[in-house]
Amino acid sequence: MNRLKTLISLLLAAAVFLMLQACSMNTYTAESGDLLIKVDTGSEWLHNHPLIGPITRPNPPTFAIWITDELNNYIDDIYVTKKIGQVAWIANDDPRPEALPLWSSVRGGQPTVENQVPDGLSGATPSIASSFKVSPASGLSRFIIWLEINHSLDYNSFFPEGVNDDEADNYSGGIGGSGQPALVYRADIDTALNAGSIVELILAGHSESGGDDSGVYYADLTCITTAADIIEKVEVEIK
Repeated sequence: MNRLKTLISLLLAAAVFLMLQACSMNTYTAESGDLLIKVDTGSEWLHNHPLIGPITRPNPPTFAIWITDELNNYIDDIYVTKKIGQVAWIANDDPRPEALPLWSSVRGGQPTVENQVPDGLSGATPSIASSFKVSPASGLSRFIIWLEINHSLDYNSFFPEGVNDDEADNYSGGIGGSGQPALVYRADIDTALNAGSIVELILAGHSESGGDDSGVYYADLTCITTAADIIEKVEVEIK
């Protein structure tokens, strides 16, 4: 009987693992001119988030991928995690302005319950590496792909827990906040010049820790520690 229980447990675990892979590793039929964006998860992709007492759950980050033109005018979202895109935070009464301030700024404001990111552009955070297909609008050949990512409770010695003043340089989001600010990755794409190649998004800096909606980010990463390991790399394959 014990062997049967063990076998059933292993089969259930395998089924869950395969289901997560099916949800996260998307297979696409790409055509000429399409882009495939692959996000490889890093060692800090999952954090243990406290629920009740000693009980925790693995918590993935919040992120958004979007496109702007060369002058940084917002064009469209590629993918936005459900937490921010559909206002599905654990504490729904907390708008979390410090979560993805750059993305919120360039798109004209953070989503609200009445103005959510549409289904198809938003969804659960993938548990493992994932790919996203992009078919640029006709005539769009030069643009910027952005990714902004943030983790809850990602504190360090520079952004410690309990800094509630959003004007402070080391603001960490208060109770349940982000800790380290969101990180910003970007790649300049020229579909003609880069055709048939792979372009990696570079880590360009971090967003305003206080959730400032001015649309700026800072290249100085000296205060960033574990947040830099949420993502291993992000690549764009130009078909």
